[in-house]
Amino acid sequence: MAKAEVPVIVAELEFLNQMATLPLTTVYSVTTTGPFRINIGGSINTPSSQLSFIVKWTDDFGVEQTFVVGINNTGSLNFPQSLNFRAVTGTAITVQGNAFSATLIYDLDIVLEQF
Repeated sequence: MAKAEVPVIVAELEFLNQMATLPLTTVYSVTTTGPFRINIGGSINTPSSQLSFIVKWTDDFGVEQTFVVGINNTGSLNFPQSLNFRAVTGTAITVQGNAFSATLIYDLDIVLEQF
């Protein structure tokens, strides 16, 4: 039976009361190739709004991968999302956000774990 590995938190980011798109932000610069888990959560308090976040990383084959989290809101909404992936040494794990409403207000929490 394989030994279970406990993930280690390597990055935590918090963006509160955001009213604009999130610029390209480095979550973590990978120092050891291996498996990661990114947890994205937060809330939107603006009804009838849309928001998306794009997570990017480079896999073992040198290919940039993309994970898109899209949120449509008809009221107050929490949006927990989680993804497991492998990233390679010497590359960055990034996130970027797009707000589709001029009056959008949101909170964003990101926790990145490495196994």
